[in-house]
Amino acid sequence: MGQRNATINLTFQEWLQHCTTVERETLASLWGIGQCQSADAQPDELDASAFLNHCAVQRALAQLDAVTYAALERVLAEGGRIRADLLEREFGAIRDYTGVISPRTYLLSHRSEPSSTERLFVMGLLHPLVYDSQREYVIPADLQAFLPSVSPREHTLHLEATASPQTVAAADVARLERDSVDMLILAQAGELECISNRGLSKASLVRLARRWGVDRSHLRDVVYERHWAYLHFLRSILQSARLLRIAADQRLRPTGAAVEWLRASRYERQRRLVEGWVRSDWDELDAIQGIRITRPTPERDLERTRRTILALLSQAPPKEWVAWSEFLDEVQRASPDFARPNGRYDAWGLADHRGRSLDGFEHWRDVEGSQLIASIGVSLRWLGLIDHGLASDPAGERKHPVAFRITPLGAALLDLASQPEEEAWEAPVVQGTFEVIVPPRARLFDRFQISRIATKVAGDARDDAEIYRLTAASIHVALERGIEIEAVIAFLERAGGVELPPNVAYNLRSWASQYGRLRLRQAAVLQSDDPLLLTQIKHDRQLRLPPVEALNDTTWMLDSGDARSLAAALGKAGYSLATTLAADEAAGKRHDLTVLAAALQFYTRACDQLHIENDVSAAMLRRFERLIDERQRENAARIADEAFARLQEALEQQLPSHSGNGV
Repeated sequence: MGQRNATINLTFQEWLQHCTTVERETLASLWGIGQCQSADAQPDELDASAFLNHCAVQRALAQLDAVTYAALERVLAEGGRIRADLLEREFGAIRDYTGVISPRTYLLSHRSEPSSTERLFVMGLLHPLVYDSQREYVIPADLQAFLPSVSPREHTLHLEATASPQTVAAADVARLERDSVDMLILAQAGELECISNRGLSKASLVRLARRWGVDRSHLRDVVYERHWAYLHFLRSILQSARLLRIAADQRLRPTGAAVEWLRASRYERQRRLVEGWVRSDWDELDAIQGIRITRPTPERDLERTRRTILALLSQAPPKEWVAWSEFLDEVQRASPDFARPNGRYDAWGLADHRGRSLDGFEHWRDVEGSQLIASIGVSLRWLGLIDHGLASDPAGERKHPVAFRITPLGAALLDLASQPEEEAWEAPVVQGTFEVIVPPRARLFDRFQISRIATKVAGDARDDAEIYRLTAASIHVALERGIEIEAVIAFLERAGGVELPPNVAYNLRSWASQYGRLRLRQAAVLQSDDPLLLTQIKHDRQLRLPPVEALNDTTWMLDSGDARSLAAALGKAGYSLATTLAADEAAGKRHDLTVLAAALQFYTRACDQLHIENDVSAAMLRRFERLIDERQRENAARIADEAFARLQEALEQQLPSHSGNGV
């Protein structure tokens, strides 16, 4: 129907000139044209002036029933042009008239009742058009001038307060923040492992459950992360907010941005988490409502949908209860296509948990309505923006959602109110027994940092104070992470607001002084039964010795990475080795290792310049460099330097305004 109408002009006058005599005669009969002009007028003499006058148009409108007139007003409210699917889902479609010369005569001959859209088409008040591959219905501009004036379609929600519900599922920002810090703490310790496409491993779920005081019996049916909706939600938004990342070992690690987040105000912390929710792949339709999408949906844009949901929510009166029934009615009236702007309600292959199809606009309440309830009543409640109201069914067995209310924090995040005042924090206490007491209302940053330098021994931040203990082992772990002992002491004194007990400060420094006094490393050994032979090798100008360490007169020790090159050099200089090195397949070829070393150096430098988290530590670089000799290290550095310089040149050519500022 669309393509064959693509040539219709948007003026009634030109369209009428292309109509057949039968079409004009039919149209004149429907409009009652004979009553507005002389009785002897012939159909082929009917020009646009016979239709485009107040008398004719009013007689045509008088033929419309109430529903068809409402369909006409719907188009007029959109400025006289509307997408075909939007009008058809509410007022029906036009039956196919492919190949028919006089479609109006053909459609009038049908015995079945026409839709309101078809009635407007038959009356010539509405014309199908294809524009940029989009099917539309339009009212010709010259005809629209004679039609009633209709106010533009209003997209504002009109919501009023309702009574308080029986049961309130209140927002709990403190819980969300404590749980977030727990995830950061376990991630810092490398205890949260991810499985490809499945989220956290079962072992990681058990660790979190233990940390949160969740009984293991509750995990009986939890095989994958998605079976634990709240955890799946939290992990998703923390990653999307860039507070957590998946490292090369498939374990979650905190990012540098996580430390900034811990220091920020509650308003800023929640703002970042809300933005993380907006950008996340967490899907309420599936995770909360059990609605599956069985067909590819490249046009689905969760981020855009969530921003629209926030805009709709911001039209609700803050701090007042709003009935879900009224909210859904208003959204369906004013902005029904918030999740599917293209108006296609048959393309996703939607199915509920029983496999029943939910395709079609008639299922709007089951799909879009469910998405609104899950997004606002669950996700945004977890994020602290919403209190959710529930009521019991007549049997008292289940509770169903009846209302919601925007919290003071939610009102601030939705720009409906000013930021709430920051709550008072409690300071941790360091005791002379080396125990650190962390109160429930301690700063998030303090709690996280204490977990990095001490071992938790008791308590639950949800209900009571947590107790950590400073030990030599915990301090050595902190030092291995690059934390200096004076920084540890300064942090504990700053967080607690008092100086450390003298015995604690003394022991912290004593434990730090013991760190690194023992080292275990792999090395190669060169031995000779004659001490003079080693002296001769040392002064042989044909040899370029790598760094060696004399253990005694007859034994040298050197890095294992230098062993092969030394063996080759000794053989070339005429020195015979009684034993040869075993082939080391893991070490790879000299060239391969040189290139890999260069790639590591280049990667770390680029990440540093771009301020991107990476998995290459200084210790890792040192371990890798031990696998290669000095000449390979020099070549790797040269390759990395040249590649980095070329990258900078290329970027400066593309972004001249940033030249000289590095990557």
